[in-house]
Amino acid sequence: MKRMNPATLTWHERQSDSLFIASIWSCHALEDSSRASIADPCTCLSLVKDSNSAAVVIAGPKMHPRTQALPAGFSCTTIRLTPGVALENIDTSELIDDTLSIPADSQGNFKLNGQSLRFPDYKHAEQIIVELFASGQLSFTQPEHASQQPRRTHSRQTKRATGVSPHKLYQLQRMHQALRLLKNGATVADVVAELDFTDQAHFSHASKQFFGYTPARLKELLQSP
Repeated sequence: MKRMNPATLTWHERQSDSLFIASIWSCHALEDSSRASIADPCTCLSLVKDSNSAAVVIAGPKMHPRTQALPAGFSCTTIRLTPGVALENIDTSELIDDTLSIPADSQGNFKLNGQSLRFPDYKHAEQIIVELFASGQLSFTQPEHASQQPRRTHSRQTKRATGVSPHKLYQLQRMHQALRLLKNGATVADVVAELDFTDQAHFSHASKQFFGYTPARLKELLQSP
């Protein structure tokens, strides 16, 4: 992936008190640009706008990084759902590395399973999650710990809840924890020791596989999961 130029984007990101939400971010492209989209265990609910259209996009877990081209005027507000949070009538496993786009108007009004909704702004993003849960369109199944059930049952239930296998979920969550540690000032050696990577070469390989960058460049990533 090419080196990012954050001067072409405005980026905001925050945590949430909601158990259903991993994080919330928004960005706006000031000119034609791009951003790194990293592998992620979370299903995401986004309001995406450009100069000609608007849509609510539901994106499933991402297994691989990619570069997302952003035209001038592009804007996006994204809610990353905690793994295990599911939307009614949407099979998360069928959205792996894929998206579902729902037409919306310029104000963020759209329909999901017949329910009329408005996608809120960045500061009030939790509102739509409250509405979806209240109407029965959103559920949360906490993935069980492997020691609490037979391996095959654990694998099946984890995939049903999150869309991915227990091993893949572990890999993705460990890499996101590594990114958090590095952005908080940890050294590569610290991350290797704390998260039980075999050595720095192992961590470097995983970093390129899931993020598209070596550990030395991870601080360039806009996202801080």
